[in-house]
Amino acid sequence: MKILPYPNERGNSLAEGSALGPTERSQLCQTMKSLAASIEQNRRTIESARKELDLQAALLAEIQAIFVPLPVSPPAAAKRGRSPSPLYVRVIECARRYMIEAGRPLNRREILDRMLAEREVLAVGDPAHFVGKVLWGSDQFAAFKEGYWPSDQTAPVEATPSGRKRKPLPQQGNE
Repeated sequence: MKILPYPNERGNSLAEGSALGPTERSQLCQTMKSLAASIEQNRRTIESARKELDLQAALLAEIQAIFVPLPVSPPAAAKRGRSPSPLYVRVIECARRYMIEAGRPLNRREILDRMLAEREVLAVGDPAHFVGKVLWGSDQFAAFKEGYWPSDQTAPVEATPSGRKRKPLPQQGNE
């Protein structure tokens, strides 16, 4: 029976298991049990860490699918002679539809909630900010204290005009 080539207190190799005294055998058994328990605990810890790592990786993937760099906004795109980003146009389309369906002005959070409920993906850093920026920057919506309303539609009676004033967009050639 060959165990380990390490010498015991008497200078004998542990491979000479039969030469071990009762105390040494007992200590060796205790050490083996302790090592076996430690190995099992380490295996459980590693398995738990792997599961946690998998969960974190999945969460990161979900977050990355939602939060990516902001697309170019229409005013900036217009300055460069390009058309607005498709995401900007999609927010305008959805917001208009939601407002008309609700029959009242909606704020950016309400619009974002409805978009997310319809599984619309806003691949921007801060979706609520992006929706607000799109609505505020677009001349297709009028701002009210209760939210936004399509500017080409008659505002609901209960809508209170907002006191906020928008900055005029820079004219081309006046930059």
